[in-house]
Amino acid sequence: MKLKALLHVHTRDDPKDHLSYTLYDVLDRCAEEGFEVVALTCHGKVVSQQAYQQYAEQKGILLLSGIEALVEGKDVLLINVGSDAEQVTTFEDLAVYRQQHPKMLVIAAHPYLLFWRSLRGKIIQYADLFDAFEFHWFYSPHVNFNRKTVQLAQKLHKPLVGTSDVHTLEHMFTTYSVIEVPEKTISAVVHGIRSGQVQYQTTPSTFWKMVTYYGYMMLHHFFSPSKKV
Repeated sequence: MKLKALLHVHTRDDPKDHLSYTLYDVLDRCAEEGFEVVALTCHGKVVSQQAYQQYAEQKGILLLSGIEALVEGKDVLLINVGSDAEQVTTFEDLAVYRQQHPKMLVIAAHPYLLFWRSLRGKIIQYADLFDAFEFHWFYSPHVNFNRKTVQLAQKLHKPLVGTSDVHTLEHMFTTYSVIEVPEKTISAVVHGIRSGQVQYQTTPSTFWKMVTYYGYMMLHHFFSPSKKV
């Protein structure tokens, strides 16, 4: 079977981002569009609530716990992890944690996006730590920061997962993953991605939408009041 998946989602629970929508809103929209896998990946915090799991189950969605960890100043997605993943702050930590948690996924988030927390050279230096690379929605036919990621993935034989890195509901389904699995379980999803049984589906944005979104995110980042965790 093939499962549509959003593997990089931020919501109002995020301690860094100032977002108005909830995970319930995301799950509602996903159910309407036939998505069956969602990973909640807040910045620096693993958000796992029984109420969320129950609601996802009602919607027929596998909800994976995750985190967008800041590892030596770079964004890395850790999926199917517990709250102890919040302590991963170095690549040495990540190597140890990955060994101790063989059922987790490590995804290189937006490796070459023009953003100070993008991995860039670190993705090559620590390539063995990553199960997959992210193909990010933020691109247009003429400006595409994913090209280098695609080339590197092909060279290193790494799977590519498509994500919308959800920060606005408008962009939720522009880029996503389709995972081929024998059964609808978290372990099958993890294995499917690791073994390359995943494809990304994507629709390019326009240059002006990119500029507008980038400006919005910068204003949001620098001028929104700090959130209390």
